[in-house]
Amino acid sequence: MTEFEVNDRRLVPKDGVLAAEEKKDSSGSGPSPETGTRREEPGSPPPPQPRDEAASAAGSSAAEAAGTREKKAEASVRPEPEPETEPEASFSSLVIGFGTTALIHMGESAPGDPQPPTRDLKAAKHFIDILGVLEKKTRGNLTEEEFQLLKAFLYDLRLKFVKLSSENQRNN
Repeated sequence: MTEFEVNDRRLVPKDGVLAAEEKKDSSGSGPSPETGTRREEPGSPPPPQPRDEAASAAGSSAAEAAGTREKKAEASVRPEPEPETEPEASFSSLVIGFGTTALIHMGESAPGDPQPPTRDLKAAKHFIDILGVLEKKTRGNLTEEEFQLLKAFLYDLRLKFVKLSSENQRNN
């Protein structure tokens, strides 16, 4: 077996958080780390060329007026609230997402939800089965916390599913 070494050349700090300016350039059109020049993407417009002084002088008064209007508009616009941070993508959030979906299909609803809960036991079984597949395929590769979460969630979901299925059979 051949051994190899991986050199990570990305410009991301060790904490994984990019500064606002770096996020703009992360599309690949920013400066190239090797040359320091901007990379051109296929299909992107060419960079603006400098204008001659006569054209520049004629357009300067219009540009100043437009700049004044933009400053007034910026001052009158309220600052946007910062977007909520998205939850971290993790195995636990995947398990909770599938489990919650199964519960919804079993007729669970959020407190205060005005719509009556509906049941779709086939869909609930599908999501419980997906969690079962995850349990089998990840056996031995989970942290103890992840394993316990998956095990407990599956146990509770299966128990509730059997109870609802037997109730459904009695009513039919």
